[in-house]
Amino acid sequence: MRNRTLWRDHVISQPGLFTILEKAGLANVYSVSPYGEVMQQGTMQDANHFNNIEESLDAHEMAIDILMCGLRWLQEGETEETRLDDVRLATELLLNGMRLNHWENEDRLDFHDAQIASLDRQTTELYKYDVINKSFTNTSKYPFNNSKASVALANARENTNYIVVPEITAFNGNVGEVVITEKLVNGFKAEYTGSAKSATIKFTVIGGYNK
Repeated sequence: MRNRTLWRDHVISQPGLFTILEKAGLANVYSVSPYGEVMQQGTMQDANHFNNIEESLDAHEMAIDILMCGLRWLQEGETEETRLDDVRLATELLLNGMRLNHWENEDRLDFHDAQIASLDRQTTELYKYDVINKSFTNTSKYPFNNSKASVALANARENTNYIVVPEITAFNGNVGEVVITEKLVNGFKAEYTGSAKSATIKFTVIGGYNK
């Protein structure tokens, strides 16, 4: 008897959201993990579960071969009508069961294919990023600073849930911290807090596409 697997979806309290962390010591390398609490642990997609399906298909194929051989044998040599009807009925039931399973599996596959396609789109969008280089100047005397300026995005986002990773590439003086504010779907504003007269900053902008 087949040991059927009851598949469960992996459910998280905050679907579609991810935590992005920069890998220590690796420039522009980030780790992405789902954000939120696991509400339902999904079924593992591993060799044991998939091989169970393969073995069941092999068993069904063997059963069909045996029944078809028996059917041919009875049709050729045995004339007992009841035994012939039993084999025919068993074959029809088995084939009908496989058809139903096939149709159900097709429906599930279509559903899961749509889910996988959606996840692929989200993952692709999540990893899309822009790199923007911009020069800033400051004409005020410390502790004042007027370096704040607008930074335009090369590609407009669907929302403002994007991450901006700044990297100072050139400077004239103490830059201090880089502050990102006023994020919009087509840009944001940035400034540095130090007394530097000028600074060039590279911005890596990640995400902002998932609705």
